[in-house]
Amino acid sequence: DVTLTVSAMPAALPSQAQILSDMLLANHYFTNEWPTAGCSTCLPGSHPSSIWTRATYFEGSLALWRLNHDPAITNYATQWGTFHNWTIRYGATDTTPDDQCAGSEFIELYQANTTQTNRLTNIVANLNYWMITNKTTVDWWYYIDGVHMSMPAFAKMAAISGNSNTNYASSVYSYWHYVKSTIGPSNGLYNLTDHLWWRDTNYLSGYKASDGTTEKCYWSRGNGWVFAGLARALDVLPASDPHFPEYVQTFREMAAALLPVQRSDGFWNVNLGYANDYPGPESSGTALFTYGLAWGIHHGYLDPATYLPAVINGWNALAVGAL
Repeated sequence: DVTLTVSAMPAALPSQAQILSDMLLANHYFTNEWPTAGCSTCLPGSHPSSIWTRATYFEGSLALWRLNHDPAITNYATQWGTFHNWTIRYGATDTTPDDQCAGSEFIELYQANTTQTNRLTNIVANLNYWMITNKTTVDWWYYIDGVHMSMPAFAKMAAISGNSNTNYASSVYSYWHYVKSTIGPSNGLYNLTDHLWWRDTNYLSGYKASDGTTEKCYWSRGNGWVFAGLARALDVLPASDPHFPEYVQTFREMAAALLPVQRSDGFWNVNLGYANDYPGPESSGTALFTYGLAWGIHHGYLDPATYLPAVINGWNALAVGAL
């Protein structure tokens, strides 16, 4: 862990008590809005709550639980998993990375109570299905969102199993390598110069910005998915993983690229490559970048003197800024 000296930080550094209070306020707002944890058709497009949208909320709430150990948080999350019978949207043969995001949280809830092995059954079956499928003919990670939605589930199962009977870590690397360095005519969706990501092959060239000009498009939330997904995977993968150095290098490259495009108000723009594309503050990418930078500092991958001001500005933008 990195020890930070408060006196050396900017005056706007919030206290731990204030940060926790803000987290509790946000969580209480959500659970008050959604008193029933699980639902079949509650999300836009009549989607169930066993997909990425609700699962991303539970990432945050379970992180809060690891700080304050409030049983109400795990009770609410358990109600959600139970409602869906601990099954991702399309079951064991689901080929949508978005749905594995819920499975990642089922794994965390199993880790909170390891007697409940039924919480693992479906997501393990799904990940095993992915591993036995011929990945040379499957491009299920055709978009960068998969790094956040899918990669942590594989990484968590690699950590739980120790890869004794399976090979979750090497399997997920094949998907990572495909989306980063293979797909499309430009050898992947990661720009090796700008150290940011195109969302999918539709954004590689000819993107028309909202003002009608042709510009680069590095979608803020999409890059946030990658940045946070890497952090969540690195959090559990062993440093002995042969691809660990590449993951860390990409994480650090992205962190350095994010600093100069942070706005003066602490937010990031919708399009990191062109500020006039849907101009104005954007909260989801900002939240993911702030989390990832803070995680990187805490785990010793990023220099506090360089990156902590961006974390503070991002947090204050989200906590007190105008959304």
